[in-house]
Amino acid sequence: MSVYTEFMPPPECPVFEPSWEDFSDPLVFVSKIRPIAVETGICKIRPPRDWQPPFACDVKNFHFTPRVQRLNELEALTRVKFNFLDQLSKFWELQGSSLKIPHVERKLLDLYVLSKIVASEGGFEVVTKEKKWAKVTSRMNYQPGKGTGSLLKSHYERLLYPYELFQSGASLSGIQKPNFVIEEKVELSEATETPRSLNQASRMNFSSKRVKRMKSQVQAN
Repeated sequence: MSVYTEFMPPPECPVFEPSWEDFSDPLVFVSKIRPIAVETGICKIRPPRDWQPPFACDVKNFHFTPRVQRLNELEALTRVKFNFLDQLSKFWELQGSSLKIPHVERKLLDLYVLSKIVASEGGFEVVTKEKKWAKVTSRMNYQPGKGTGSLLKSHYERLLYPYELFQSGASLSGIQKPNFVIEEKVELSEATETPRSLNQASRMNFSSKRVKRMKSQVQAN
C-alpha cells in the first residue's frame, strides 16, 4: 500500500539588498550572508540602485580577429558537402595530385551530389553497364542531348571512382593519377585546336632540342 506524503514546497530564494557600505567590499558581504544562503542553496543580491558595473576590458590594448561566418554554411547539408570535398581533396594530395573541380555547362560540378546519385543508382559499374548516365544527367538537372552524360562519366571515373575504391579498401596500384590542369585545358581547347597551335608546339619542341644540343657543345668545349 503506497503512502502519500504532503508536498512541501521549497523555501523561496532570499533576496538581499546591500547598502553602498556593504557593497564596497562584495566578498565580505557574501561571507556575511553565507549562513542564510546555505539553507536555500541559492540567493539573489540586488546591487544599489545607482551602481554601474565597471568595464572589464582595456579598450586601448584589447584586439581581436573577427570571424566571418556565411549563413549558407550553417546548413547541415552544406557542412556535409564541405567535409566530403575536404576528404576527397586530401585523398588526391596523398596521391601526389591536387583536386580541381571541373565545370559542366559553365557551372562547377557538384561532386558530392554526383557521388550520391551514382551510389543510389547502384554504383559506377552498374550505371555504366546499364547505361544510366542519361538518367544521372537528368537527376542533376542538366540539359539532355549535349553529351553531358559522357562528360559526367569521365569526371566520375577520373575524380570519384579512385576515391570510391580507396574507401572500399581496394588496391589503387592500377589507378592513373589525373593531371587536372592538362585535362581541363584539353576539354576547353579540343574543339578549337588549329594548325597554328600545332606549329607552335612543334617549334617549342624544336627549340628545346636546340637548347640541349647547345649545352652539350658548351660542355664538350
